[in-house]
Amino acid sequence: EILASLLNHASTSIAVTGTHGKTTTSAMLSYVLSEIGANPTCVVGSEMLNFNNNVVAGGPDYWVCEVDESDSSHEFYAPHYSIITNLEPEHLDHYSSWENLEQSFRRFLNHVHNPGLVAYLGDDPALGSLVKASGRPHVSFGFSSACDYSAQNIHLKPFSSEFDLYEEGFFATTLHLSVPGRHNIANALATLSILLHLGFDFEAIQKALNNFRGTKRRMEVKWQSPQLLVLDDYAHHPTEVKAVLKALHEVGKYVRVIFQPHRYSRVQHLCHEFAHAFDDANEVILTDIYSAGENNPNGIGVTAIYDKVVGAGHSQVSILKKEQIIPYLLEHPLKNGVMVFMGAGDIGDIANEFVHQF
Repeated sequence: EILASLLNHASTSIAVTGTHGKTTTSAMLSYVLSEIGANPTCVVGSEMLNFNNNVVAGGPDYWVCEVDESDSSHEFYAPHYSIITNLEPEHLDHYSSWENLEQSFRRFLNHVHNPGLVAYLGDDPALGSLVKASGRPHVSFGFSSACDYSAQNIHLKPFSSEFDLYEEGFFATTLHLSVPGRHNIANALATLSILLHLGFDFEAIQKALNNFRGTKRRMEVKWQSPQLLVLDDYAHHPTEVKAVLKALHEVGKYVRVIFQPHRYSRVQHLCHEFAHAFDDANEVILTDIYSAGENNPNGIGVTAIYDKVVGAGHSQVSILKKEQIIPYLLEHPLKNGVMVFMGAGDIGDIANEFVHQF
């Protein structure tokens, strides 16, 4: 409530929300605004690698905040501008149904200033319907040529990407990013759509985007040698898991993922969506669910995900207790590949402990 009050009294406020990508998008927006001289004040949900902090203490004119939707607290905010990265069934332990989640975002959209601007993922039809129905000025970004800002001719590299930017169907320029994956291209399109609307210099934005390094626990490199790359990543929703592993698949090496599911309720509601989330991993190691303080009245366990992944045809899946992970990894070293520790719980501690073995 305090953060919403501060944002709501800013001269120009930008709220970034959505199911996935809001941390990286708000970090990207914060960094670019800082680099192009806007002197923003920014509050982001993870440490930004360009700043080594999750906060930028700038001036009063531009405020950027990552706005969490997990408990409906996004409804406290009344920003001038908003980015909604996407919308999927998530946090159903709080909302109970997709309809309640949609209704919550209708209330949020009603709070956005009019005139203002809502930038949204144009490839998400349900989100598009919500935004258009709100009556707020809006702009779409995404991979469809029908989007106002679209990415075409995409070239994904192991830890970077390149694409042609099209504005309203016309070629604008070729953009380079130093962060990998289609999901980061979408984040860059979202950032561009707001900053170009605000009238900032296009070439300055382009240069800053290329220098953005990402955020902590988003494909964060923990160890690197010519043979082995060890990463730590926050992905915990099936869509996020799939996006990260698809990006890592571009490296062209063996991919081993150690995944810690997050919340019994999420596993219960989204269990079937995990079936193909690990398709781009050569080997999957699952460990016990991180409860995040939840009770488990239905007796949900990690085997629920294991059964779905194996049932979908993946042949290299195992379950290990948390204390068994490091001994297993040391006994079965990955000599030429990528290893990613993944989840929103305390799996990052295991990643740190593992790399200290080197």
